[in-house]
Amino acid sequence: MIVGWARTVRARLLAAGGEILATISGTVVGAFDPGDTSDVLDVAMDLVDEAERQQLAIVIGVALGTLQDGAGRAVEIAEALAARAQSGEVVLDPAARERAEGLFLFGRQVSTGVGGPRGSVVDRAHRLDTVGEAIGKLTRPPIAPITAEHLESLVSMLGSREAPAVVLRGPVGAGAIELVSAAMARLRPRLLLPVGSAAGGIAPLASLRYALGRTLGADDAVIAACGDDAAGRSAGRVLRVTLRGGLPPCDAVADALATLLSRVGDGGRDARSWVFLTPLAMVDAASLDVLLGARAIGAPIALIARYPVDVKLPTGLAEPVRELVLPPLRTSDARAVAQTVLGDATDPELARRIAVLGGETPLGVVEVARALIASGDLVVEGDGFVWRGAPRGGMSAIPLEEVVDERMSRLEDEPRRLLEAVCVSPEGATRELIEAVASRDGVSEKARARALDRLAREAWLSPDGGWPAGAAPHGVMRPHPSSSFLRRFVVQGMPPARAAELHRFVAEALLERGADDVALPSLRAELAYYEIEGGLEERGSARLMEIGRAALETGYRRAASRIAMLLGRLGTGASHDVDALSRASATVPPKSDWDEEDAAPPSAEIALDELEGTGKHPVRDTEPPTEQVSLAAHDLASTQSGVIDSRGEEDDRRSSFAAAAEEAVRSHDLVALDQLLQRAVASGSDMAAVSRFRALADLMRGDLGAARLSLAKARGYRGAAKDADPRQPLAEGAVALRGGDATGAVRLALRALALARRAGDRKGETTAMRMLAACLRALGRADDASRIESVAQDA
Repeated sequence: MIVGWARTVRARLLAAGGEILATISGTVVGAFDPGDTSDVLDVAMDLVDEAERQQLAIVIGVALGTLQDGAGRAVEIAEALAARAQSGEVVLDPAARERAEGLFLFGRQVSTGVGGPRGSVVDRAHRLDTVGEAIGKLTRPPIAPITAEHLESLVSMLGSREAPAVVLRGPVGAGAIELVSAAMARLRPRLLLPVGSAAGGIAPLASLRYALGRTLGADDAVIAACGDDAAGRSAGRVLRVTLRGGLPPCDAVADALATLLSRVGDGGRDARSWVFLTPLAMVDAASLDVLLGARAIGAPIALIARYPVDVKLPTGLAEPVRELVLPPLRTSDARAVAQTVLGDATDPELARRIAVLGGETPLGVVEVARALIASGDLVVEGDGFVWRGAPRGGMSAIPLEEVVDERMSRLEDEPRRLLEAVCVSPEGATRELIEAVASRDGVSEKARARALDRLAREAWLSPDGGWPAGAAPHGVMRPHPSSSFLRRFVVQGMPPARAAELHRFVAEALLERGADDVALPSLRAELAYYEIEGGLEERGSARLMEIGRAALETGYRRAASRIAMLLGRLGTGASHDVDALSRASATVPPKSDWDEEDAAPPSAEIALDELEGTGKHPVRDTEPPTEQVSLAAHDLASTQSGVIDSRGEEDDRRSSFAAAAEEAVRSHDLVALDQLLQRAVASGSDMAAVSRFRALADLMRGDLGAARLSLAKARGYRGAAKDADPRQPLAEGAVALRGGDATGAVRLALRALALARRAGDRKGETTAMRMLAACLRALGRADDASRIESVAQDA
């Protein structure tokens, strides 16, 4: 029997491309090319499985090294490891393990004695390339207990007789989705219409177009929902044009939408439809105007918006509006979320560990669980999860960005390329469009199918796209990132050249599908945006100018103003046309944080006045610490270019970036700031300054973890002048203060003050004193803060 088994082993090794060096009784010694390591290990796994079925006790040792005449140290190590292994084990030396780490997980260590070679036993039960499938066994996060405390308030607001507008403020992943889901279960609205982002927030009516198509399906379904009377037929005609990418007059679309939302749905307990704007900052201005217009003429709708903590709302949501600030999870809340996500059969101590690592948001808890499953630390056992080996260490939360980045690092090239294609493409992109982009990126048809399947199994993509439970999509399958955070993280994490390349591929795919039809301005605006981001600025700007004029003619003044602002920043050659568009779009305000400088929060105005030395808005002792945190962040932003210019370190192009970025911060225009950051990277601006402005953008979104990560990147860039530049401790102090570490922020403000004085930087010195005052006020030392502020004003 042993001889027969040896023949089987020899035949399998030869078939895998190996060479037989020797056979001694039941021992077979073979050699193979290191490039065939994965194939040989697959053969080894199959041999061990087959031996167990035949009740044979075998072991396999594998080592890498150079052989001469069929002999060498590698053969000796493999024999020594096999001699110390247990039945059914495959043991690899360190060199072989390094080759196999992308495919296999490993268990116990095998030692051959003091000073002898060591090896790792392959975990035959769990392969690294398949453990991620267990992510599908995680359940959707529940509403956390601390978030549920706000449920009654939300239900009361949404159930009131007035047409309510409710803003849910909090960091990304704070539980807004779960809260709205719970409210839906209680009130049963006629319809939930989730309205998400448009490409760059620029394409007019794109957010509404995606929302209607996703929620109701093809245009025939939308038309049918409008009704068959005269009003319904009229509304159906307008919405058909909208769904196909047209740009009907604003009033007409608002009337049509009001008709649709008063008739669609199953007539639940709440006769109103709910419109969920998430994230509100990325909804295009035309869609927002149409929704507000429908609400103003009496459409039975409730508006719910997800928005960062300290950002002023667009005009039109101001009255009547109700706001809820979603609190961070307590430890007990995170543990309850983790236990539900992992299943009741999972050990509560394991759930507690996941809760600690996940931090203060449900999304953080879920992403930590996903990352630990993908790494093989957590595996399925029965109806729950267990640690495969030792529990993951650490006593503090892991930043969400680091968690997602760790999991992304395990993706092979093709799934990663598909994920990038999905995240760069428009939110409403069909699978057909995604595949067209991936095809241009060199991914074959079979590889695309495999990659999309894997991304769905491992929760990178989600059919519900992170919308509330019960908001299932209709129509064709639309690949969608599992959260808006993931979309932004993937896009911002790409190298500039890679991002431009993918945007160009999307533009080509859109052009191939007729997006350049002059009768479809909304589609053309998307095309123009992707051309601009893909490096085809002249072509895209020309298209966008035409769409800006069309938006103005059809009543979308805010959309036209946004387009004019973008074109102005691009420095398009037809500057007189841009100026004309800008003037025309401003002839009828309403004031709005989309395009009005005075729409920034009061703290931003204070910071600007301080920079200009006007003193119109002296800081008062009665202002809350949160306002002071916002002051510190904006004051820092306002002094960036002053510090750069005074040292003469930056050329005109880089200084203009700083000035434009400051303007975007002043107007609280997150979309513009993100676009400026992308172009600054591509044009070679100071990466330390870029990262600091990115941290400000993250703070404006309420994403403290991302701000910390951006500052860490700023510290790492050569040329950041870590030892002599006050800008870095100023930025770190703003983030520390926002995160509640006022004492740490004091130390950073003092360091920035010392550096600014050493460099003779008066603006930096003033900013540092302002920040120090804000820190002291947050610590309850208002008198000390006032004294420092008076000194700062005299400086």
